[in-house]
Amino acid sequence: AAIAFCAAVFLLLPLTIVRPEIVGTSPFDWLLARLYATDRPINMLPSMHVALAYLFAFIVAKEYPRSRFAMLAWATLIAISTLFTHQHYAVDAIGGLAVAWAAWRIFYGHKPDWHNP
Repeated sequence: AAIAFCAAVFLLLPLTIVRPEIVGTSPFDWLLARLYATDRPINMLPSMHVALAYLFAFIVAKEYPRSRFAMLAWATLIAISTLFTHQHYAVDAIGGLAVAWAAWRIFYGHKPDWHNP
C-alpha cells in the first residue's frame, strides 16, 4: 500500500532533484557517481526509501521490542543518507515518514507501542 501510494503521487506530482556535479576521484566519488547513474533524480516526494525503511522498522520493533532503538536508528540513518547523497530533500524524507506512519496506522490499527518492551 505504501509503494502504491508513493507511485500514485509520483505520477501526479513528478518532481526532480538537482544534484551537484561530482568532481572528485576518490572511491566515494566513484560510488556516488554509480549511485547517480542507477537511481535517476525523479520520484521525490514522498521518499519511498524513507517510507519503507521506517515501515519496516515499526513492524520489526513491534515484533521484537528490544530491537526498537536499533531499528529506529537504522531507519533514521537511511533517511539522513538520502539527504547527504542528494537523493531527496528534507521535505521528501518527512513525507516518507508520514507515509510509513499512515500505513502502520491503517494496516495495524494502532500506533507502535514503543513503551512496552
